Amino acid sequence: PDFKAPCIRIWHQHDMSQFVGNGEHIGYPIFELDRFNEIETHHLSSLDRIFVCSHWAKNIVEENFNRHSCPPVNVIPLGVDRSIFSETLNVTEKTIFLNIGKCLYKSSKLGDKIKLIPRKETQKEVYSIMASADCGVFPSRAEGWNLELLEMMSCGKSVIATDYSAHTEFCNRKNCRLIHIDELEEANDGIWFKGQGKWASINNNAMTQLIEHMRSVYSSKKSGNEIANNAGIETAKHFSWKNTAKEIINAVSTE
Repeated sequence: PDFKAPCIRIWHQHDMSQFVGNGEHIGYPIFELDRFNEIETHHLSSLDRIFVCSHWAKNIVEENFNRHSCPPVNVIPLGVDRSIFSETLNVTEKTIFLNIGKCLYKSSKLGDKIKLIPRKETQKEVYSIMASADCGVFPSRAEGWNLELLEMMSCGKSVIATDYSAHTEFCNRKNCRLIHIDELEEANDGIWFKGQGKWASINNNAMTQLIEHMRSVYSSKKSGNEIANNAGIETAKHFSWKNTAKEIINAVSTE
């Protein structure tokens, strides 16, 4: 083995000390908030290079460091497997919205119309669920990438998402119904995030936009005007795993 070859560690930003070999130590953290604590900064500053998924994340890394002491940062977008997540339309009369995330819904007034789906073991199982839906709904406060959103685009589905955090790398007004975020708030969910940084505030304005977008999707389905999200499909073709590998090779070859 070449012990001087670069070593890439895809892991949390607070645990970037373990590497193999004597080559360039590259950390690839996938994070959601806009601030690092002292431990995270210490671990990231020990790296020779940092890979991140998006320009949003790159800006956060550089803003959290003195630019003169910040390791070089490369944007390496993640991808989607289009051999699995291919375009298809839901042919049922019902309009089905799909959210993949950690939000709680059963306590809402429409809880009896919401079906909770357990975790699936394979990507093909996930695809079968996405294929049965009409629209992906992602009112995310913050995301490190949001792969499920990109996979829904690849399936040709309409998507709704907040215009904030890492998925701004591939979301725009052509391929996504965007929810404008007009303010951030301290990130506090009582479990993982306890006010360390900020994330999007899902306030009344954001909720109103979400409702209007969902109504628009519903109306299009009812009127028979539902069409594939062709812009989303083209976006997914660009963000392939082949492209991810190519960007990694380019980054480590320019030394």
